[in-house]
Amino acid sequence: MSAYVSAFELFSIGVGPSSSHTVGPMRAAHDFVVRLRESGVLPQVGRVTCTLFGSLGATGIGHGTPDAVVAGLQGLEPETVDPDAVRSAWSAWPDDRALELAGRHAVPFRRGDVVFAPRTRLPGHPNAMTLEAWTSPDDGPARALSAPGVRETGSPAALEPVAATDAGLLVRETYYSVGGGFIRREGESAPGSAAAGEPPRAFPLDFSSAEELLAVCDERGITIAEAA
Repeated sequence: MSAYVSAFELFSIGVGPSSSHTVGPMRAAHDFVVRLRESGVLPQVGRVTCTLFGSLGATGIGHGTPDAVVAGLQGLEPETVDPDAVRSAWSAWPDDRALELAGRHAVPFRRGDVVFAPRTRLPGHPNAMTLEAWTSPDDGPARALSAPGVRETGSPAALEPVAATDAGLLVRETYYSVGGGFIRREGESAPGSAAAGEPPRAFPLDFSSAEELLAVCDERGITIAEAA
């Protein structure tokens, strides 16, 4: 499988400390609320929840993952956000404050609406998160804690998501933060890849490694850009 990535994507502006654990989750949360808005569902939302699986759940607090998720749900983007608006977006969230989804629709929100599941790894990628929109503040998993317990190492205690029925569920999306700030929504193809059923793209010059690519360029007297 081949993917085509712009230099502007590789060298993009983003909030730290981690592209995969901060930028990616923020983009995923932002994408989620944009989809809610564009589908016309946003006015029906009474609550949002997020579950951080695997690596995102295990090291999320240290990397500011829940803060990034809350910032993204507010409609903020890593390229333009003030970093100070992200660093305490979740960790300092008061439980009586409403969350403005996409900056325009307020719903009740508590830190317990972000659940850490470090022992659960989804098959798509170690960095996985599921976002859910519910019709009522009372729908969805129970708010067992306002915030997760934290070990002396700074990592969240192992909390598994509370079982819940799908009653009142409007939208559920799972995202994978695949590295470098890139995200993939479950069910969609990787960026730049051929869709299912499409034949692979034919390349004019045959190479399968960087070493072979350089050899082709030397042999023909061309640049790497010209070889593609």
